[in-house]
Order: sequence, then structure tokens, then C-alpha cells
Amino acid sequence: MLQILTELGPGGAERVALDLSERLLERSHSVSLISLKSPPENKSIEDSFLAKGIVPEFLHMDSLRDFSRIFSLRRLIGKMAPDIIHSHLMHPNLVTRLASAGLGIPLLNTVHISERRKNKGFFFWLDGLTFPLCSACNAVSFASARFHEQAIGLPVGTISVIYNGVDPIPRPDDGFLTDCRRKWGLDTCARIIGAVGRLDWQKGFDNLLRLLPEISEAIPPSERWGLVILGEGGQRRELEELAAEVQNRRYARIALERLFAAGVLTEVQKRRFRLHVFRGLSTRQIGRLEGTSHQAVAKSLNLAIEKLKKFFAEQG
Repeated sequence: MLQILTELGPGGAERVALDLSERLLERSHSVSLISLKSPPENKSIEDSFLAKGIVPEFLHMDSLRDFSRIFSLRRLIGKMAPDIIHSHLMHPNLVTRLASAGLGIPLLNTVHISERRKNKGFFFWLDGLTFPLCSACNAVSFASARFHEQAIGLPVGTISVIYNGVDPIPRPDDGFLTDCRRKWGLDTCARIIGAVGRLDWQKGFDNLLRLLPEISEAIPPSERWGLVILGEGGQRRELEELAAEVQNRRYARIALERLFAAGVLTEVQKRRFRLHVFRGLSTRQIGRLEGTSHQAVAKSLNLAIEKLKKFFAEQG
């Protein structure tokens, strides 16, 4: 079996390929591995393959300028002479179809994600054009299968579904979990929301962070909940900044709620101020919600701001 991946950085497809390789080895099959890109900085996946006796071949196809290396891929496939080729993700699927054409080796393509990034129209067109070159194609979920079929113009049901076969991790002992809670500052939390994945916009962690203010409204006042996101990726710094921004807004909201409790604003002014400042609604949107003019809403908000300014000035 020859497995082909885009790269060997830590990710879901790489983990699936690693677990699959382990099971194949247990059944006395030989496994080879090719990475289209150069070796990654994070060596954890590469080291895991090496520990199993699988030495990756790197093609260094790091940009479109390196596309000519597809001929190197074809030579490698011919040299390895596998019984089956299994490629993972869009780019390896496309490249491997072209590189293995005419060699008579069965090719399995696996779709791991619903590819929603911009400027992928050409790749979807090429995917549809070369689809007959693969012997079989499967996806890791029905959602990804149906999305990909629609994107490249295939009949529903063309792509079969085999769910990700990642082995479950045994539950750690209670002492380890207690230490993690303490280290992350979550030891007083009644509940913890956990998320694991590559820190990339496709995973939607930014959407989760932006929804935290709404989620927090459903938390009982007597409880404290925590959120842990485990992963690495190009969006890390952006997510860290967004998390800090969300947290600062939360503190501002708490301070403002206490301020509201002081009786400075009327109930109408409080409601409009929340909608405008925390929900981001315009005066026109608030006006439509309340069945009044946006001028009236603007006047009410301006009065609320003046009251708050006066209150702060009196507090020193």
C-alpha cells in the first residue's frame, strides 16, 4: 500500500493515514508513504511514521512552480510498484490521478473535508475532469461526500462514505485531569467545553469564540464554565487576539450591567444600548425591531451616553 498526503504536519488526514498504516502493518502488509510538500517544522507525525518503520519520501512540491515534480512522483510510484495507491485530500487526489494514469495500479481517493476556501473553482473543475482516473473514491462523512459530489457535478451516491477510523484515546487518570484543570485555570469550572483541531478558518473556531457571549447567557448565574481549544495552525495568533477581545467585551459587559443596576438609565435606554453596543445593531435595525423611527432610537442612545458620561464624571 502506498499512501500519499499533502504534507506531514499534525492534522486529521495525517492521523487517519497513520492509524491506517499501523493496522495494515499488523496484518503483514507493507506500507510506503509520499508527502507532496517538504518536511514540516513539527515532526510529530513524521516521527510516528518513522517509529513504525515507514520512511516518508518528500517531493518538495511547495508551490505551483514545482508542479513538474509530478514526473518524479510517477517515477517513484513505478519504483515502489504498490498493489494499491491511497491518496488523501484534494491536491494529492488530483496529482496522483495524473501521475499514476496508465500504470494499472488501483487508486483510492479519500475526501477528508468540505473544501470551502475561495479560488478553488479550477481545482473542482479539474477534479471533475479527472475523476474517472481513480478506481474508487470515499469521504469521511456524508456531508463531505454530498458537498464534493455537488461541487464537481457527480450524481448523489457516487462517493461512498467511510467514517474516520481514529482510535479512541483511553481516559487519563483523575490526577492528570485535575492537574490540567489547575494548569489551565479551570479548576473551579462546573463544565468545560473542549475543542480539538487544526487552527484554521475551515474549522470554525473563530465562530465559536464570537458566539461565546450568547452561549454565556445560557449558563446558570451560580456556575462558571470554561473553554479549552487544543491545536496548532496558521490562525493561532488571530484566535488568541479574538479570545482576548471576547474576554474584554465580557468584562465590559459585566461592568456595564453593574452600572445599569445603579439606575442611571431607563429600561428602554438599557435595551437599546445593549442592542447597539453588544449586538452591533444599527439605529435603523433597532427601530425596525421596536416599530419606531431610527431618529428616536438615535436620540435615546445619545441621551443614554450623556447620562453615562455624567455618571462617570461624578464618580471621579
